[in-house]
Amino acid sequence: MARRLSPEAQRSLQVLRRGMIHDLPAMLKNEMIGAVDEEAAALVDLMKSVAPVDQDVNNGAPPGTLRDSHNYILMERGLRAVIKAGSGIDYAIHVEQGTKHAPAHSWFWPSYRLRKTAIRRRLAKGVSKAVRFWNMNGRPAR
Repeated sequence: MARRLSPEAQRSLQVLRRGMIHDLPAMLKNEMIGAVDEEAAALVDLMKSVAPVDQDVNNGAPPGTLRDSHNYILMERGLRAVIKAGSGIDYAIHVEQGTKHAPAHSWFWPSYRLRKTAIRRRLAKGVSKAVRFWNMNGRPAR
């Protein structure tokens, strides 16, 4: 036989459900926006530090043009970051992948692969942090 909840317990359960539906997603979103922004900035910094500088002169650009062209844009209300390397430079892909006249000098994908685990860990930590905070402090008072 199923045990019925008291009216007080039912109200408490409704408050909990309401909080999980409304409060927790907002807290998660705010935490994720911060995490995505921080990780995108860290990835761009890493890419800038390993981007080849000498390849610019070979392509008729001042040294450091490719390195300085790295940036990121937050999309989908800050929950997604798009990393752009070589914005406005038509030779960035040729430096990354190489051509028949020049060997590849990969920096973009190796940098991403190096940071991928840390990025995933940081995002998971953000979710855990928001849930833990909501569990301890964030529940609306009755």
